[in-house]
Amino acid sequence: MKKIIVLIIVLSLLALVGYRVYQTIVSKRLIAESGEGTEIPVVVEEIKLGTIEEKLFFTGNVQAQSQITVYSEVSGKVEKLAVDVGDMVAKGGLIAEIEKEKLVLQVERLEAALESAEANLENLGKDYERFKNLLQQNAVSQQKFDGVKTAYESAQAQVKELKASLKLSKIQLSDSAISAPIGGVIAQKFIEEGDMVAANSQPVVSIADMDSVKVIVDVTDKDIVDIRVGQTARVMVDAYPSEIFEGKVSNVSPVLDLSSRTAPVEIDIPNADHSLKPGMFARVDLVLVSIENAVVIPRDSIIEKDGKKYVFVAENGKARQKEVAIGLEETETVQILSGLKKGEILIIEGQNSAQEGAEIKIIE
Repeated sequence: MKKIIVLIIVLSLLALVGYRVYQTIVSKRLIAESGEGTEIPVVVEEIKLGTIEEKLFFTGNVQAQSQITVYSEVSGKVEKLAVDVGDMVAKGGLIAEIEKEKLVLQVERLEAALESAEANLENLGKDYERFKNLLQQNAVSQQKFDGVKTAYESAQAQVKELKASLKLSKIQLSDSAISAPIGGVIAQKFIEEGDMVAANSQPVVSIADMDSVKVIVDVTDKDIVDIRVGQTARVMVDAYPSEIFEGKVSNVSPVLDLSSRTAPVEIDIPNADHSLKPGMFARVDLVLVSIENAVVIPRDSIIEKDGKKYVFVAENGKARQKEVAIGLEETETVQILSGLKKGEILIIEGQNSAQEGAEIKIIE
């Protein structure tokens, strides 16, 4: 008996709900037919022309355009270290000085030796010319002449060797003052004053060129075909969340990595104020196509039905449905190729409740 009572109650509730739904449908139909109380609240905006872009998105790290490690060309003790980490240095600017007293003495010794050798060479040169004339007159033996010639040639070789040694010593003396091969910022230093350094094996400092930086991103084989040198890239870093740094694609690798199927793409970014620092994490928007003066509308204003795309515009207090063709798409906006024009009033909220010819009420 209880089951029968429960069943009767359930059936009664279902019948009541069905009747209410039926009443609602009939009521809406009657209202639509009578034209009374049908105003649909909507939000609108005027269609304007704008710029829309097709972009690819990547991440990477900011790198110095170039970074060079400077080595000492001579061995010795560091007498002076003229820079510290973070200092700016111009090309040719002094970085450090290696003790040069011994080098100066070596240059002076070689200069004296060369002076003596050149004087000896001059005397032997006179003997050589004199004995050559005597030989032609048969006034001296060939053996005697050959001895003078050998001494003269030996003196020539000695002078040549001393000149080379002196030139090398002067270069070493000059190299005792270590200068910057490029302008930039001192990124690292590896020595302190008083340290001993070995020639060509002891790093002194590293210099980073900060006037321009780069970001290298890895691009898949699918996207690499769309990337060209000169395309615009917009770079954002966490340190400056409200700033966008604009760069250009400077290099596209012609070879893909077999393991990742990606190729590196290099983006150069001007950095005159050195805001961007090597090591910063970067998000990159790479612009493939940019179209100006395009009809651009919010993506959410579009309705899809039966495989077609529609929007509603407001005309004389009524909603008018228009089929549209879409071009480029961004996250929140799309380009309209046909179906809309500048100046029309687009319904951006309430369009899902609208029908062709329905009366609307614009909400400010």
